[in-house]
Amino acid sequence: MANVATLPPRAPVFALAPELRLHQSKLDGQIVVNSREVARVFLRDDHQQLIRHIMWSIWNDPMQPNYHDEFQQRPDGTVDITSHGLLSALSHWGFEYEETERHREFTDAWNDVVFAKVREIEAKTGRNIMAEGIKKFFPGLRMLKRDAYGELRECCQDCSEPVPAGPQLHDELWATVAPPGTDGFLCFDCVERRLGRRLTQADLKRCPFNAGWIEFGADVSALQFARGRRLLPEA
Repeated sequence: MANVATLPPRAPVFALAPELRLHQSKLDGQIVVNSREVARVFLRDDHQQLIRHIMWSIWNDPMQPNYHDEFQQRPDGTVDITSHGLLSALSHWGFEYEETERHREFTDAWNDVVFAKVREIEAKTGRNIMAEGIKKFFPGLRMLKRDAYGELRECCQDCSEPVPAGPQLHDELWATVAPPGTDGFLCFDCVERRLGRRLTQADLKRCPFNAGWIEFGADVSALQFARGRRLLPEA
């Protein structure tokens, strides 16, 4: 790996974690950080959990093609991560890390950078691009609250609590509890409340989002997608 002192200036994301040892990718010359280094600094050396999260992201690349270059797999089982990829790797989408103080400091610092840029643009143009983006891409987003871990979450449409969304139902069944055009999402308990009964395996789509609620056999990526979700009965 190249000496950090000889590398080009750090990207804004990497600049928030100067203790990270960076190197230049032999694949395309990008400045990257290895997954073991990220686990060391942010996740108490929990490299396996980080890799599971990254594999889930790679698995879902077709759903988010703009992020295809975030991760570069290496023959030794580690992954080189770009500056954009670092944000994805440390996110909580689908995974609940045992968050460290350094992890939270990094996340808060990045949020400060983003909000400062938004305020700067708003002062110059009068437009709040963050609010416009949320309205455009998440038209059903109605309420945000902090959960028990301090994470900002969208709230369930029915109970207004900042809890994770419930599982994805087969389209025909979902239409019986949420008519077309319904905004927002429902949590697990509120889905069952609208149904008037407990959910079963037969109600659920076999898709990555439902991993943890349904049995995926030996598919480790799927099984680790949502640690802590309860498996449903067959009937």
